[in-house]
Amino acid sequence: MQVKVEYIHHSGFSLEFDKSFIVFDYFKGDLVFPKGKNIYFLSSHSHPDHFSQKIFDFKGVKKYILSDDIRT
Repeated sequence: MQVKVEYIHHSGFSLEFDKSFIVFDYFKGDLVFPKGKNIYFLSSHSHPDHFSQKIFDFKGVKKYILSDDIRT
């Protein structure tokens, strides 16, 4: 299995697998979602440089995995 890792900004990065695209600790930066893949967002904690409400604005997200200190 191949994995493509891409740095986004500060603590944010993405992992692209055959069928999935996972975004970690996004709070700003450019994102291009690959077509035909399940999209997941993971936020490790609530600090503003690791989490932004903006993640809920992206279309087509399959699941959000959020730390228990994040209030939505």
